[in-house]
Amino acid sequence: MFTLRPRVLLLTLVMGVVGASTMAQSTWRPFSTKDKSLTIDLPGRPKRLTNKKESPAIIFEHVRSSDAYTLLLRSESDIPEICFGVVHLSKPLTNRTFDDTVNSNMLWIGGDDKHFSKEMDVRVGGFHGREFIYNKGIVLGKAVFVNGGRRIYFLMYQSEDEREASSEQVSKIFASFQPLR
Repeated sequence: MFTLRPRVLLLTLVMGVVGASTMAQSTWRPFSTKDKSLTIDLPGRPKRLTNKKESPAIIFEHVRSSDAYTLLLRSESDIPEICFGVVHLSKPLTNRTFDDTVNSNMLWIGGDDKHFSKEMDVRVGGFHGREFIYNKGIVLGKAVFVNGGRRIYFLMYQSEDEREASSEQVSKIFASFQPLR
């Protein structure tokens, strides 16, 4: 009987930690970029992207600075599924130049062997943008780029889990993506 109690106590502690961990992961919070020009609701704390070569900022000319973040949605994954942020330009882009830049670069971002199931114009926060949905083998992805003139906003998602790609969580992240004027 004495050996049962420590096991029950251990099990209770483990369940409490797992429950607290699950609860913490499901806590959604609004997040803003450093300049407060973009807000997004996230189920966790994003990590600032410090390697500029991994940021979509590299596809644009006249980049002054960028503020990019990544987020893991699944604790068992070591590859961020979400990447988002804002690119600050020294010169504004026309919608035509923006479209040409984004369309041509989406062909190689994440690999050049993608199949696009959706490429379309969108309006986000009153700004012109482009949305892409694609698959690359077992990898599914979605990307939105928004032209704010001297600011380019982006949100990209990629996963090997088909259920996650259409999940309520991913939909909520994309719905909350709001560039501010």
